Amino acid sequence: MHVQCVLEANTGIIALVGFSEGYEESHEIEYNVANYGIIISTGQLDIPLPARIAQYMIDNGQDIFMYSYAEDDLISEHIGTTTLDRDKLLKSLGVWEARAIEKPLTANLHGGS
Repeated sequence: MHVQCVLEANTGIIALVGFSEGYEESHEIEYNVANYGIIISTGQLDIPLPARIAQYMIDNGQDIFMYSYAEDDLISEHIGTTTLDRDKLLKSLGVWEARAIEKPLTANLHGGS
């Protein structure tokens, strides 16, 4: 399963999920830092959150509404909702920001751009 895209919503985001058959909602959520922001792992689904979307969720709400996505379907089926921990999201974004600041400095010290 993979996320096709994320859309901003009033209290969080909508994640359109491809190949949602057999999806089982998990109560265990992992927060991992990636080069573009944060990856939220819940069950067998990884949800990419670019830094701008992570900041949007911190400011507006931490709900992730997941819907199935197939190119030929007119209506998407709701497959689950997960609410992220705002403090963990904020900490993860802080780690991402610290890494983003360190990388250019390290590259410049070693002659990179």
